[in-house]
Amino acid sequence: MTEFPLAFWLEKEGYDVTYISNVDTHADGKGLLRAKAFLSVGHDEYWTEQMFDNVTKARDAGVSLAFLSGNAISGVVELLPGAGGRPNRVMRRAGRSFQGEQELMGSSSYGVGFTDWTADKPEHWVFEGTNMKKGDRVAQLVGWEYHGPPLGKHADLVVLSEGPVYGNSGQKQNGTYATTIYTAPKGNLVFNAATCWWNVVLSSPPGFQHPPRKAFREDPRIQRITKNILDRMIAVKVAN
Repeated sequence: MTEFPLAFWLEKEGYDVTYISNVDTHADGKGLLRAKAFLSVGHDEYWTEQMFDNVTKARDAGVSLAFLSGNAISGVVELLPGAGGRPNRVMRRAGRSFQGEQELMGSSSYGVGFTDWTADKPEHWVFEGTNMKKGDRVAQLVGWEYHGPPLGKHADLVVLSEGPVYGNSGQKQNGTYATTIYTAPKGNLVFNAATCWWNVVLSSPPGFQHPPRKAFREDPRIQRITKNILDRMIAVKVAN
């Protein structure tokens, strides 16, 4: 559901995009090295441990990561052969959750939570060209699931936006979302939007069905932030 507006916007903006499935991420770790950046999109909840390992190795090799998603890398799954013996045809829950996903994503995976997204570090280069001031809001952008503390222990991790989240009926919850960015050892970047709905304000493609909670409008501020991040990722000269 949330992949369509991102794909539409990326191609409209002229980005050179390759589309892969989670099975590709699981089975072809070396294939990830073809790209400057790997994007996790929307509600990317279920990963195999091999996916986690492959994306971690891609980051360590200099590939930037953008988690334009919420509740990503949460439940562990296994990919099993089909009835005819073909590999990776059946997905099965492993009955456990990932631990330490914040060391890859920058923040941790959570379930349902809603709130406005705020500009907390408008002086950061991510906000260039948005004209956002500290405390400016993008209404109800955080949802329907999110990422938040505990955060990764990266030396230069920056929290770009954070705040309390609320339940379906507006009741305040204990959770806090956190949008983060950090620099990996080779100079590549890891951005975590911290919300499933980041992509739905990037474009309004024909036939797109909005999430059931509300109809979003395109937001030029989030468009510019996304462009700033992707352009910087593409321009990174990876250290040897």
